[in-house]
Amino acid sequence: MFFIAISKFAYRLSSGLRVYNHFRWNDLECRMLKIGVFSKFSQIPVSVLRYYDEIGLLSPAHTDAETGYRYYRTEQLSDVNRIIALKNLGLPLNQIQNLMNENISVSEIRGILLLRKSQIEQSIEEEYARLNNVEMRLQQIELEGATHIHDVIVKAIPSQSYLSIRKTLPIEKIAFVFDKLYEQLTYYQINYPGPAVGVVHDVNRANPNKTLLDIEMGYLAYRNFPKHIHVPHCGEGTLRKLPKLTQVASLIHRGQRASIHKSYSQLRNWMQRNQYKAKMPVREIYIVPGIGQEDSGSITEIQVVVQKAQ
Repeated sequence: MFFIAISKFAYRLSSGLRVYNHFRWNDLECRMLKIGVFSKFSQIPVSVLRYYDEIGLLSPAHTDAETGYRYYRTEQLSDVNRIIALKNLGLPLNQIQNLMNENISVSEIRGILLLRKSQIEQSIEEEYARLNNVEMRLQQIELEGATHIHDVIVKAIPSQSYLSIRKTLPIEKIAFVFDKLYEQLTYYQINYPGPAVGVVHDVNRANPNKTLLDIEMGYLAYRNFPKHIHVPHCGEGTLRKLPKLTQVASLIHRGQRASIHKSYSQLRNWMQRNQYKAKMPVREIYIVPGIGQEDSGSITEIQVVVQKAQ
């Protein structure tokens, strides 16, 4: 009997609570909520609610003309949830505002979401590339130590004036042409030309004992250079415009010219890991020219035109 009585009492109590809670909730729906109370329900700071009102994203249902108090309806909590859900997609507020518009078409909604999908995919690709670079740097540290890391960046190169001689010749003859061209520039009282630049158009390795380069050798023209210049034993130098390059992989080689092949190898590994392929020509900018193959103080920037592999 005791358990039966307790069960009946518990049922009556729970029924009463259900009726009371239903009454209180319906009573709450009929009331406006002040901005502070609405802020607590929605977990949106008051300052943010005011900003949403300013930009027309979420306006209060009523603003008291005398006090300026903002009042919201409880059903506006669903609007808040929708705003939060769209923000979690990474959408900016102006696009969220468009999506909150009841008159927006399905095609417009699809367009906004497809654009965001594309942006996220691009961001994932960029982060994946960064991850590859971090992994490659870790491998370089393990193999060569932290002080021997060569950083590769991708950048654009503007069009530049360039006075050069183009010849096909063995590597060991290149320095001779640069020297003779520089001598002629000093004859024209151009004592401080721009950096020396080599533009390699092709590499001929048909003869295993002698590699021939189809190469332009010259200087960036920062001053009034002659349009043509005769260089004894070398040929004619011509002033022209180096074309703009929209995407080059750039690496700075420091040290002996004899070891530059290691920098090219690192650059090639970087391109493979980041799914780039190289295109000719290749540029070398001799920022600090070396006197000879063993000069450890030389600094050379290697610029390779790249494009994403298909």
